[in-house]
Amino acid sequence: MNTKDSLKDWAEKAIEIFNPISEETTTQYYLQSPLDQITKPIETLVLGINPGSTKPGVTEMKSPEEFLKGNKDWDNRFKDDYVSSNWAKYFGNGHFMLCGDQERRNRSLDEDSKTVWSNLTPFATTDASKLSKVHLEEGIPVTVQLIKILKPKRIILFSTDGFKHLKPYAEVERLPIVKNVTTNRVIEIGTIESIPTIQLPHPSGNWGFPKFYIPMIVQMHQLHAVNENNGTLEAVANKIKNQLKCVDVM
Repeated sequence: MNTKDSLKDWAEKAIEIFNPISEETTTQYYLQSPLDQITKPIETLVLGINPGSTKPGVTEMKSPEEFLKGNKDWDNRFKDDYVSSNWAKYFGNGHFMLCGDQERRNRSLDEDSKTVWSNLTPFATTDASKLSKVHLEEGIPVTVQLIKILKPKRIILFSTDGFKHLKPYAEVERLPIVKNVTTNRVIEIGTIESIPTIQLPHPSGNWGFPKFYIPMIVQMHQLHAVNENNGTLEAVANKIKNQLKCVDVM
């Protein structure tokens, strides 16, 4: 089965799980970036915890095609190639973390066929603490199946607990890279299903690090863990730490 057919089959099974949960919990659900343009393995998968919402509601997806179209507002994240004000806090800040530019469209990062923005669970609550046990226990395994279909070259987790949430459902390794002793914020690297992964603070909250710091580490991780395929997690961690010492930030 090719990637496109696999995604349709995945979406069909997903809505069979999510429609009744949405009705039972009065919680809307949706994907972020569209998956209907994906025809082959992608470059980057970005995973937050879940979409945000200010009010309860019920979602009843009628078809896998509807689910795969993603967030109805996704195309409005840019205005004239600049991040719109409505998307600045999450997407704009996340955009800066990944490429060092908070405002402008980035050709490789912002092509929906190369980079997928999604969440560990698709249920929309005012914040992650409002997620119920069923949202996580039913949503995360579906996301793990999505990871296996998309086969990204790297995964970005915007979360303090992403590795922990995924561990019961996927093959996970993790290793701290650096910790801010004042805020206790930690940047970790690891693997999910053998895919190089970096876990960063959520862009909507307190990052706990100077602004230039996170995109620099993301680029180092891209170089050492993704492009060079350097073997053990410890070897990648040591290369990043040594490079950070060279630029006097550790």
